[in-house]
Amino acid sequence: MKITGGNNKQREQATIAYNWFASKRGKVPRCTVKLACIDFGFSGFCNPPKNKKIVIEIDKKMPIDSIVSTLFHELIHAEQFTSKMLQVKGNKFFWKGKQTNLPYSRQPWERQAYRLQNKLMQEYLND
Repeated sequence: MKITGGNNKQREQATIAYNWFASKRGKVPRCTVKLACIDFGFSGFCNPPKNKKIVIEIDKKMPIDSIVSTLFHELIHAEQFTSKMLQVKGNKFFWKGKQTNLPYSRQPWERQAYRLQNKLMQEYLND
């Protein structure tokens, strides 16, 4: 895992959170995490793999706890991509092999990522 951008504290906390996530979830996809300014309404996103490489981008303007929580959310997406549960073909999304055209809040991969993000964040704060 490689973390770029942000400041030293953000990179340090993201590294700690990534390592904690890996200890809880087992095998974690290798990712590059970019802490950058994101100005289009998202706190982060996970790009579909290209050449087996996954890039996660997180808005560095957020507080540390939001960066960590968003990292957990996007790492769930990385797991979904590497397990092939979530696939992107062209501009179409497929969940477990079936194309979906649901609104954002009802997309099954987002629902799973939000549910696990909240659970993981509570565990992380309690550790």
